[in-house]
Amino acid sequence: MTPQERQFRSERARRLKAGRRLRKDQTGDIISSLTEAHNLIIKRMAQSNGEFTQAFLNTRFRELKDILDGVGLEASELASSAHISMADAGLSLVDDPLQASGIRISAVYTSIPETQIVGMRSFLVDKISDITDETAKKIKSQLGLSVIGAQDKTATIDGVSKLLGETLPNRARTIVNTELGRVYATATQERLKQGAEFLPGLGKEWRRSGKVNERPTHIVADGLIVPVEKKFKIGGYELDYPRDPAAPAEATVNCGCDVLPAMEDF
Repeated sequence: MTPQERQFRSERARRLKAGRRLRKDQTGDIISSLTEAHNLIIKRMAQSNGEFTQAFLNTRFRELKDILDGVGLEASELASSAHISMADAGLSLVDDPLQASGIRISAVYTSIPETQIVGMRSFLVDKISDITDETAKKIKSQLGLSVIGAQDKTATIDGVSKLLGETLPNRARTIVNTELGRVYATATQERLKQGAEFLPGLGKEWRRSGKVNERPTHIVADGLIVPVEKKFKIGGYELDYPRDPAAPAEATVNCGCDVLPAMEDF
């Protein structure tokens, strides 16, 4: 291995580690915000004294809806900021290793296409809003069951607690983790496409996540290198990069893999 390649690989490993840590931290911040709503709603429900009359539950629902709306806005703002950070990290995953190896082509880069990146950010923000709206509807349904006598107070509180656990934060974590990883890989792919126009031998490499319950096909694909313009053929699907939005959900949701820059020859 030449010194140039050693520098390239060292910086690539460093940027990959930093990108994964950023994704984990950003996801954690968003989920922490949603978890606060989960805990506060459970506390409010447990403090509900007396009978669940229609008037009382209407008032209680408005309180819970305000909590969800507030935390949903906060989580959406965090997600929008995290999206930008992940896109920048995806660019650095290509730029920094090349620069560390003495390959300087950053001057020929242009801004990556905003349309796709902005669209992904809007999608994530909308999904968070959908989760809080859906949670509010399910809470209202649980309260309604109590009013008509279909279940008692204890069952209602348990029902609200269960549905919150399913949506806030569990379902939200899957969505946030997937979408932040998606913009990260998308930005990397776009930068690779720009670099390939000026740098012969620049390719892309699939890197497995190493996490628990990893897809077997993604494990097998670890280290696979293809030209930037080609697709990875993995598990019967063709993907430009991990979490490629053109691929079906079963091949992308909660995937922790990454696409890395690869040089054919130094």
